[in-house]
Amino acid sequence: MRSANMLDDFVIEQFRGLKDLSFRQLGMVNLLVGGNNSGKTSVLEALAVFSSPLDIGAWSSIARNREVRSMPAVVHRGLSAVEAVRWLFPQSANETGLNAAEISQSHFQLGCAGRWPVQELRAQCVSIRGIPPEPPRRSNKETTGNSGLVEDQGWLVSARIAPGQDLSAMDSVEAQLWPSLGFYRGENRTGPRLPSVTLAPYSHRSQPLQLRQFSELIEGNEKLAPIEILRVLDPDVLDLQIVTDKHTGTPTILVKHRRSGGVPMSVLGDGFRRALAIALSIPQARGGILLIDEIETALHVSFLQKLFSWLVGACETFDVQLFATTHSLEAVTAMVNATPLTSHVGITTFQLGRLGEPAKRYSSEMLTRLVRDRGLDIR
Repeated sequence: MRSANMLDDFVIEQFRGLKDLSFRQLGMVNLLVGGNNSGKTSVLEALAVFSSPLDIGAWSSIARNREVRSMPAVVHRGLSAVEAVRWLFPQSANETGLNAAEISQSHFQLGCAGRWPVQELRAQCVSIRGIPPEPPRRSNKETTGNSGLVEDQGWLVSARIAPGQDLSAMDSVEAQLWPSLGFYRGENRTGPRLPSVTLAPYSHRSQPLQLRQFSELIEGNEKLAPIEILRVLDPDVLDLQIVTDKHTGTPTILVKHRRSGGVPMSVLGDGFRRALAIALSIPQARGGILLIDEIETALHVSFLQKLFSWLVGACETFDVQLFATTHSLEAVTAMVNATPLTSHVGITTFQLGRLGEPAKRYSSEMLTRLVRDRGLDIR
């Protein structure tokens, strides 16, 4: 089964605050454990960036995914799209703060081995200064001759991949990042893309996200996939539908249940909504990778083992390689108990220590001995 993985090895030379971090002999199910600020979420972001190695616009969405999308987040503005991309690159000690315009150059480098034909991604961020390109005009109103001609501090981000033989000749891209303008690419080039879905700890509370995911599954004639997955957890689930409120016109996902009838997703408990978010994501990640941050979020400990048993089987069915983070001992124990020793899938675990320290790898058998037999806390 080793050759069946999209990624057999993944190496982070530099990315955010991570450096010289290797993940060898990855499995179909990979668990990242470690204390706070050990870089678990950054590893998931590096994997997501590597799955869209030439789509700098996607990098911005990935970098901002850890921000909670809520009204307080709108009032208290987080990182802009430009700042989010820039902070994917390592910053030195004298380049701190959001206004550290004096940064001259930084880079990150990621590499892998496996079925994904992209072997390596090298990206560079260089400080530039000048007059930003004129944005597209939104109206026919006359503008003054000096409008927009203001010198600004920006960054030139370039990316280059080392592709395999099956990829086209397009192996590089660059984009200008201007705080006053946003992205300026000159031409739209996204390059190769590995199916990749990221679930943040709060993703199950985003109804627009789940509506979009479910709509895409319907368009792709895969509506039954998440329903069948949910039925493993709750046999009384009959159907999922998108309905529109007759008073407000707002669409929502309606769960048809044998005992409860039709129930809007928004009134269901966090545990079911989290399971639904995972169920919607697995078919979308078919033939690629699924990245789940804090996998135990919103799930009661009594439910974890059943969920993980289902999740391991679903990943195998849909050919999905799973990467999940946790700092919950109950989640680690539940995943161990959910995977029999006779299973050929297993769980490969990587323990992250302090930034700069190598990751410790535990095979499924070793993890079982340490957690189930000896009761050790490997977090």
